[in-house]
Amino acid sequence: MYQYKEKFKTSVPIKSNHDLKSFEELAEVTKENLGDALAIFYFDFGIRWAKFEKGEFVFHKNESLEIQYLQEARIFTEKKEMFLRRNTKDNFFCRLRVDEEGQETDVIETHQLLLGKTSGFEGGFTLFKEESGSIGWVPGEFRSKKIAIKTINYIDYSDGMLAGFVDSRFVKIEEI
Repeated sequence: MYQYKEKFKTSVPIKSNHDLKSFEELAEVTKENLGDALAIFYFDFGIRWAKFEKGEFVFHKNESLEIQYLQEARIFTEKKEMFLRRNTKDNFFCRLRVDEEGQETDVIETHQLLLGKTSGFEGGFTLFKEESGSIGWVPGEFRSKKIAIKTINYIDYSDGMLAGFVDSRFVKIEEI
């Protein structure tokens, strides 16, 4: 399922680099740019979801994670997303995208279905199991067996004719 939208307002992506040595430092950058949000972290050893509330990342069962193993992250609200990718040991490329302000562009909103099924709740997170046996705790309580990540995919036109995606961001998690 997707929806095409013309003249969608969005900021020019703000790109920067940040030296981050801890999740506390990442929390400060997140607090300055987003406020309360959801986050997905891609580590060397797997994926973890979190909520960002009251200036802190909250993982299922308050799991303690080290930023040294982080490769990428998407921290997002319905209006903004901060995307991070590791450049070097302590340095991360950061892209901040803010919707509903700035220039007009065309976008496609879509849902990326998470493969697997919901299987219970605990501490504000939903257990999500894949057939392969992988499990994960997604922030929120979802009653539907299927959930998806709503995304916005930004379109640009080369020479005014050839369309292509130039960026995308996560918006929220929804039941399908």
